[in-house]
Amino acid sequence: MKKQLIGLLVGLVFGVVGFTGTQAQAATLWETGTDLMPSTTLLHQSPDYYAQNKAILTKQYNLVGDVARFHHNQIQVYVTQSKLRPFVQTAMTTWNHALGQTVFEFGTATAHQLTVTTKPSQDWDGLITGNIIYLNSTHLQNATYVDEVANTATTRRLTADYLAQKARYNASTGHTRQVAYASATQYYQKLLTAERAAAPTYQAFWSGTMTHEFGHALGLDHTPYLSDRMYAPASSGNVSSPVAGKYTWTGPKDPADTQRQSSSLSFRDVRRAELSQLLGYW
Repeated sequence: MKKQLIGLLVGLVFGVVGFTGTQAQAATLWETGTDLMPSTTLLHQSPDYYAQNKAILTKQYNLVGDVARFHHNQIQVYVTQSKLRPFVQTAMTTWNHALGQTVFEFGTATAHQLTVTTKPSQDWDGLITGNIIYLNSTHLQNATYVDEVANTATTRRLTADYLAQKARYNASTGHTRQVAYASATQYYQKLLTAERAAAPTYQAFWSGTMTHEFGHALGLDHTPYLSDRMYAPASSGNVSSPVAGKYTWTGPKDPADTQRQSSSLSFRDVRRAELSQLLGYW
């Protein structure tokens, strides 16, 4: 009987120690792995873990919390203009396929939780304000707008060269000014050629913009990775407020990459959306 009692007590002690160790390990999961990328282990914790660590996980993975009103992990989208519907359809299909479930679906004027419409601006391509997503009507009406949106290592280098020559031109006089003007013009033409060569199609760009805005609806904020659909050039670049995330940035962390401007998603985009669901944001 004594041996059985001792064995029971030892088992209980080691059981408690083992449980505590597991909980401690789970509590610091966000400190390991790839930057802003939820690990497989992190995505397979208990509901209590997500409830207890909701605030720190939201910050560590650049989430924004509740943005749109989902019902049982689904949201109905009403599109006010038929010309926007193809962009919305592509973005819906992209996210639904990536998440393995029907999250976004079309609604009607009288039955929906999210509206897609347009308004003019010179500052952004897409914008979400709670239950409304706007696409920029000014840019939508300009078929050549997409010719100058490419963001590659080459276009960034040529932009820097052009701006340097432009500054030289503005600061010079006489013959030097003429030389600087010719040089700036040359770099500008090279820049335009590079941008047009790398430009997305009109359909791909606006479908990608919708995919980005749907990401915000799912509770995702921006990242500094060009390879992510949720990329932004700077953490201060939000329309309403800066990214209240893991850290601030003023340039891409993958500067050799090309900005993702189609409707495709990175693995990090999808993993962050899956974590957002586990935290109850959609």
